[in-house]
Amino acid sequence: MIETSNNMVFNSNNSSNSSGVHNNSNSSNSSNSNNNNNNTSSHSRNSSKDNSKYMLLQQQRQQYNINHLPFILLKKIFSYCTNNVISYSFYQITTVCRLWRKKSIEAIFHLEFCDSTIPNTLDFFPFFSNFTSLQSLKFIQSTINVEQLVLLLQSLKKLNEIDISFSKLNKYISNSSNNSNKIEEIISPPTTGNQEIKSTATATTSTDNHPLSPISTNTKTTTKTTTDNQPQDILTLLNCFKSHPSLKVVYLSFNSLESKYVNDLLLLSEIPFYFKVHLSLLYTNGLGVVCKIMKSNSSILESINISKSKIGRDLERVSEFSLDLLFNQTLKILDLSHNQIGDKGAEVLANGIANNHSIQHLNLSVNEIKQGAVYILNAIKLNRCIVNFNFSCNPIEGCSNALAEMIRDNTTLTELNLSTCKLSFQNCPLIRDALVRNNTLQVLLLQRNSIESMGSEYISGGLALNTALLILNLASNKFGDEGAIKMSRAIATNENIKLEDISLGNNYIKDEGAASFAQVIKSNSTCTTIDLSINWITSSAVKEIAQAFLSNPVSSVTSLDLSNNTICHLGAQYIGEALKENCSLNHINFFCNNLDTVGAVEISHAIISNHTLTSIEISSNFIGDKGLLALSIALASNHSITSISLAQNLINFEGVQYLVKIIKENHTIKTLDLSYNRIESKGAELLSDPLKSNTTITSLDLSSNSIGDDGAAAISQIFPLNSNLKRLSLYNNKISSSGAQAIVENLVKNHSLYSVNLLANKIDSSILKPIVKRLENILPFPS
Repeated sequence: MIETSNNMVFNSNNSSNSSGVHNNSNSSNSSNSNNNNNNTSSHSRNSSKDNSKYMLLQQQRQQYNINHLPFILLKKIFSYCTNNVISYSFYQITTVCRLWRKKSIEAIFHLEFCDSTIPNTLDFFPFFSNFTSLQSLKFIQSTINVEQLVLLLQSLKKLNEIDISFSKLNKYISNSSNNSNKIEEIISPPTTGNQEIKSTATATTSTDNHPLSPISTNTKTTTKTTTDNQPQDILTLLNCFKSHPSLKVVYLSFNSLESKYVNDLLLLSEIPFYFKVHLSLLYTNGLGVVCKIMKSNSSILESINISKSKIGRDLERVSEFSLDLLFNQTLKILDLSHNQIGDKGAEVLANGIANNHSIQHLNLSVNEIKQGAVYILNAIKLNRCIVNFNFSCNPIEGCSNALAEMIRDNTTLTELNLSTCKLSFQNCPLIRDALVRNNTLQVLLLQRNSIESMGSEYISGGLALNTALLILNLASNKFGDEGAIKMSRAIATNENIKLEDISLGNNYIKDEGAASFAQVIKSNSTCTTIDLSINWITSSAVKEIAQAFLSNPVSSVTSLDLSNNTICHLGAQYIGEALKENCSLNHINFFCNNLDTVGAVEISHAIISNHTLTSIEISSNFIGDKGLLALSIALASNHSITSISLAQNLINFEGVQYLVKIIKENHTIKTLDLSYNRIESKGAELLSDPLKSNTTITSLDLSSNSIGDDGAAAISQIFPLNSNLKRLSLYNNKISSSGAQAIVENLVKNHSLYSVNLLANKIDSSILKPIVKRLENILPFPS
């Protein structure tokens, strides 16, 4: 995937129940056609018995996954759908896999177009006519003609789900009766093998009698935009939904839908009751229409997203919607975020929320709700269905007691987001009792609030007896050492606690507070992740933490984030001692800690003997070339680390030779980040050689290394030889069109690399098209 190109995604269902579909789809063929096809299939099977590749396909028939085909092949196939013509080349490409057509009928269940323009031509349908087993079809941010879509839906008789999200529905229709006949012929139940291709070719003006003859590019398809008697786009589509034999799930998402089309959505109320419609109307004044739909058909809408639509300006409509919620029994997801609901709107909406018995996920974030939060919180307290409530970014600092009562009395919430709400709990001891009594809440997000010492005392008091919370995020508050000590003590002493993840980043915590978490490492048996990033922690506290790991090498804590502190090389030394003893740590983050060269040396000593660490972050630590030398020696013999970040570490050309050692001798690293260093073109040339034969690295980041065109050309030399690399970033590397051209020339020989980031380089737009074009045309025609 070049980041400038459109992406089309193919997914395949691995179900083993697909083989019967093909037989049914062919049952309507004439006996002669069946005989011909059977003879052809028999001959094909007999002639391929000795072909190991064919036999392998047969063995994997029930679990065939289209993603196993090279991405480039799929890209090429789809290119003929989006270039207005399905040509001779397309049919030849489909024969690369001799069972392609059969398998497309049997095994392809899910198809998705992203950011694509579907051409308004007849050639679009022969491709889709193969997929008679398709169950899910998605058009995400794409453009398609409504008539095309309707005809497509009519041909896909087994379609269960359709997703049309933020796509443009055009109104171009053909006035040619001949073309109409052709379309009807094309969408009729497909046949198989060569017979199908001949039929398609017959519908064109091509004179080529070859069974794989192309559709002529001279076929006239007269289209124009009509105004009078033009079927409304959405009405046409919704009518098709109503009559579809198997469709049940519909996702419709629109951005800034014009008011003249909003009313067309009323037809949703006439769709059969067994449909489940997920409706999203961002930036659209559609609340009135939603109310009408809910009144007419209370069971049709399963999710509603009216985010960023300013519904708070129409309180009468909000009141109507709240009343409709009382009688709705099927709505499960409701997103009203970014709507300026305010205090009055919150009061109006509260009754509907309190007495609704179906909503499970509710989002009221960013709504300028202040004192009106009391009404919403009381409603949630009474509600017995909502499990996920997002109330973030509402300044509800005066409603702490109402919030505490809600947490105490609610018995269904499992996730509560109260981040950025200006909460302090300064005079709210009730929150302690709430956390003690609640036994359902598992995720509590309180980051970016104003919780200080007193508030932290109440929260930690509740945590000391809490038996439900799994994740507690308190980052970006004002706990300080006092609050941190109280929190760690509560986690360490609560024998029934289930907490797995605690975040206290950016909380003005110094050494005393950080060191208190040593007791958590020693005593707690459930906590796996501790985040103490962006604080004022030095090596003194790290010494205590390291000793805790030494005293309890099988601690439950496996991930420790100490990024953006000042632990320096001494902190690295202390943690290194614990790592040498193979403590429980799998991941450690040292980002931006002034480790310098000495710290890198200390870490390298630990890596040599450690076999439990799998991921380490050492970016922005100024380790330099000498520090990298020590790490390269250690990593050459390490067999556990799979991900390492060495970004922004003053690595120059001298250090590249040590990187070469890592790439050559390490056989476990999959993710390597070398961004924001000084590798330059000569360094890139050195790196390219070992990368050609490396068999483990799947993601490589060389962003901002000034490798230039020569370096880009050198890196591109790995493409034909390396079949393991999946992601490569060359962001901001002073690459021009000539360097990009070198990448193109070699990328066409690679079938594994699916993401290449070339952003922030000086590449002419004219070179970007050839990049995509070469991706589409790299596969040679079969002989």
